[in-house]
Amino acid sequence: MRVLFDGEMQVQYAFLHLLPWNTEYYELISARGGQANGLCGAAQPGVLAMATGLHTGSVPVRVEALDRAPSSVADWEEVVEVSLIVGTTQYCLAAFDSGAEVTLPAPGGYRVRWSATGMQEACEGP
Repeated sequence: MRVLFDGEMQVQYAFLHLLPWNTEYYELISARGGQANGLCGAAQPGVLAMATGLHTGSVPVRVEALDRAPSSVADWEEVVEVSLIVGTTQYCLAAFDSGAEVTLPAPGGYRVRWSATGMQEACEGP
C-alpha cells in the first residue's frame, strides 16, 4: 500500500473532486451523471466527483494506492466503487478554494473505492 494523501480537506457544497492537475473547469453534474450510487461519480473521463456528508467544513481524507482490494469494508458505513481511467499521474484533490497534489502510481485504469462513515451525522449538523 502507498499513501498518496492523508489530511484534512476543506469542503463546500458537500463535495470533493479528483481531477488532472491543470484542469481549469469540469462540469460536476456530468461527472456524476448516470451514477446510481450518488456518492462517487466517474462519468467524465479522468475525473472523480465525490459527495461528503458535511456541507461546509473540514473532512479527513486518505487516498491510498493498493495492489488488490482491501480485505474488509466492516469499518465503513458507506462503500461504493467506480472505474477510472487516467492519462496522467499528476492530479489534484480539491474543493472550491482548497486543493492538494496527488501523484498517481501510473496512467491507466483504476478501480476506485470511496468509503465513508458519519455522513448522515455530518449532513444533519450539530
